[in-house]
Amino acid sequence: MPIRAIFLDFYGTLVHEDDPIVSAICSEIAALTDDFDHKAVGALWSEHFTSLYKSAEGDTFSTQRELESLSLDRVAKHLNVQLRADIDAELFEYWKQPRGFEDAKPFLASLPEQIKTCVVSNIDTSDLGAAIQHHEFAFDFAVTSESARCYKPNAAIFQQALELMDADTSEVLHIGDSLSSDIAGAGALGIKTTWLNRGRKPLREGYSPDYR
Repeated sequence: MPIRAIFLDFYGTLVHEDDPIVSAICSEIAALTDDFDHKAVGALWSEHFTSLYKSAEGDTFSTQRELESLSLDRVAKHLNVQLRADIDAELFEYWKQPRGFEDAKPFLASLPEQIKTCVVSNIDTSDLGAAIQHHEFAFDFAVTSESARCYKPNAAIFQQALELMDADTSEVLHIGDSLSSDIAGAGALGIKTTWLNRGRKPLREGYSPDYR
């Protein structure tokens, strides 16, 4: 069956991730302690964030902003340091006006008119909307973790996109940069996947995108 709809991850796929800001926050926290460098702080932050978002679904759902703030609070308690109140403000601002990849608009413009598009993103609805408006992107639909009340790779976020597009899994291609969120999540439903590997990372064992 021919592809008639494309699902697209947003951050890391169409626009740059927030890595420089995250790194700056980690360096600021590391400067408050003698025991952790910025990489160790980053690993600790990631550990706390991952444990929170994996259990955030349905009645226990929390937004990305809430999870980031809560995970930073846990990092501060773990390291016994006091963080400035607005340490995550620049991060949240970036989500609304991220740097775009130069190939994003030409790619979207090259799609045949009959191919419908839907962004499937783990970011909060208002931040994604602001970022789409900032870049003047045009999509037929957008699904967020906030609207689905779960995070990729949870099947529910992809199922919501399928329902909005009124599409069968065999008619959809999902493009994303994350093996664990995009490729595993969409692939588990039988959606064909394209791994956009901008960083030229090695393909990890256990993941099998249809295209690279």
